[in-house]
Order: sequence, then C-alpha cells, then structure tokens
Amino acid sequence: MPTIADAARLVTGGVDTHAEVHVAGLVDQAGRVLGTGEFAATTAGYRGALAWMRVMASWCGFPGEKLLVVA
Repeated sequence: MPTIADAARLVTGGVDTHAEVHVAGLVDQAGRVLGTGEFAATTAGYRGALAWMRVMASWCGFPGEKLLVVA
C-alpha cells in the first residue's frame, strides 16, 4: 500500500543553457544529484534532454513520479 512519503517524492530537472550545448541535471527532493548530461541546443537536443530526464528519473527509482523541469 502506498504511503504519504511515497506520494510526495519529486525529481527536479534543471537546464543550464548555452549557445551550442545545454547541460541538464536531475536532483531528488533532498538535493542529491541523480545525474547530468549535455545536449545540443537544437530541437532534437531538447527532445533528447527531456527523454533523458524521464529515463534517468525512472532508472534512479522514481518511475512515474512527477518531473518538474525548470530552466
């Protein structure tokens, strides 16, 4: 049975934007870095960054969790 703690988990994604490459990162609600990645500053790169964030969140044990992306 799910608990209140399970329902409250949150993964936050942030992006440091640059002219040619963007650097994305994920942290959990305690501020622990779950991962970082570099992506081209193109439409394909943006899509890749979002897909990477979703896969990383799931791989780190947050499947189906709400992913809040801030830039």
